[in-house]
Amino acid sequence: MIISDLYIYFYILENDESAHGKVLFEKLQQGDQKVLKNFFDDTFALFVAFAQDFLGRDDACEDIVQDTFVTFWEQKESFENIYYVKAFFYKTIRHKCLNHIRHQRIASKYADSVQKTQGELESTTYYVDAVIQEVSIFAPARTASSSVVYCC
Repeated sequence: MIISDLYIYFYILENDESAHGKVLFEKLQQGDQKVLKNFFDDTFALFVAFAQDFLGRDDACEDIVQDTFVTFWEQKESFENIYYVKAFFYKTIRHKCLNHIRHQRIASKYADSVQKTQGELESTTYYVDAVIQEVSIFAPARTASSSVVYCC
């Protein structure tokens, strides 16, 4: 439902016969912050919902969309028309979500390997402690037997 609202929003901008969409795009490109705020307010929740299609109800969705808006604002002059803006937001959000998923997988594998290594270290430590304990028990006996003088 929300994603279709986003399509409708861009459809209206792309096909606005009164040139409202064109003026809006030009003002965005010129750096009109009020227009950006309106654009942000109108589309933020919709873009977050798009990101949630990839990540579920992850807090990172809002961060990804905000980062995408920042990147858009930094590159606003490079877009030729509203179609490029639309493609930019969809592609950038999608790529950032996929990168987030990859990062989560790598972090999970690393956490698993650390946990496995800790388990191995704990078992190794247990083994070393057991050897030290045996050595400390048998060391006095060994010293006493080495001081015995055998004659014959």
